[in-house]
Amino acid sequence: MLATSAADAFDLFERAKNDDLLVRGVHHKEAVGRRFCDILGVLGDEIRSPSDCPEQIMPLWLAHAAFRLFAGQSLDSAKAWGSQFYAELKRLNGTVPFSVVNDWHANVVEPFVIRISQRPEPNPWGNLAPPTAMQALHTRALGGDTIAADEWHRVLYDAFLHIFADRMSVNLNNIDLNNMGRRQDMEKFFHGPRLAEANAGMYSGAFASADGAGYARANAAPTSVGFGLDSYAHAALTAYSILSVHAVFLAYKGASPPYDYYNGIKSKNERIGFAALAQGLLECLTRVAQ
Repeated sequence: MLATSAADAFDLFERAKNDDLLVRGVHHKEAVGRRFCDILGVLGDEIRSPSDCPEQIMPLWLAHAAFRLFAGQSLDSAKAWGSQFYAELKRLNGTVPFSVVNDWHANVVEPFVIRISQRPEPNPWGNLAPPTAMQALHTRALGGDTIAADEWHRVLYDAFLHIFADRMSVNLNNIDLNNMGRRQDMEKFFHGPRLAEANAGMYSGAFASADGAGYARANAAPTSVGFGLDSYAHAALTAYSILSVHAVFLAYKGASPPYDYYNGIKSKNERIGFAALAQGLLECLTRVAQ
């Protein structure tokens, strides 16, 4: 039976944690005669995707974020985080205002990007202006200012162009089954300014109107790089992991770089980044008055 309240969700998560039945990355898994579940799978067998999470437990955008943030951490960290996460949802009775999104960006995500931008050269993200401007807008929104979609769009475009740094792209040909084996349709290829424009267009309206449902749609859009998580936040995690090996990779003079070694370092730093953004989101929830 599917959980119907945040209090039920907290109890179910704690039971799965205490019984050592938690996994990451899949909602349900059967092994050695036992049934395992993740942070959303604990809610019931009916959960097949984050979109199946009842909105009286948490908003859709938060369900998708919780799935990604839980999966991105080490299991021990994820367990501790999940307990605190559901405790806050129980305290708030599942009512999470959009201000949490602004708080997360202003006080967690953008400061994370600013620290990336402050790293020494060689640094493809070495420009403080775009994330600082984004932080300023979210701070204003958190303080109650109404900001027009056009203003959001201008700042978002620069911020996405900066965080993508010509290192991220989306090829919608890869998800179009009708195009399999055919010539690539370049209208379905998004890179650089075009990818930044697509993301700025998706998020500007949601931020301007403090629209949680619109924010969830932007996070899940085909041109988002976040796969349900905020596209800018996910791109920041990618940048953080790349930067952890960027200088060493450029300085390598051998015949064949040790890619497995580099990828191991990137994966370790990506988990560190996921844990930082997850903990920051939790702190934003604690700041919401009941």
